[in-house]
Amino acid sequence: MEANARLIATAPELYEALDRLLHDIQDLKENSEGVSGLHQNGDVADWDSLSEQGRFSSWIGNSESLARTALAKARGENPEP
Repeated sequence: MEANARLIATAPELYEALDRLLHDIQDLKENSEGVSGLHQNGDVADWDSLSEQGRFSSWIGNSESLARTALAKARGENPEP
């Protein structure tokens, strides 16, 4: 019960932090081509390859999608399937 109470008490801060993180990730994507050095072969991993539908989605895309769904639920919106 104590853990639940702490979670509920910090929910607004967690929401704000997650919202800012997703905004920052989107800003980074809009202002760069991808991640250099990720493949350790000199190639740039473009953002599309790291997106939810991309070849390397497990590195960021799936987590980003889960975070967006959680925020949508917290706002009372119907999250995208």
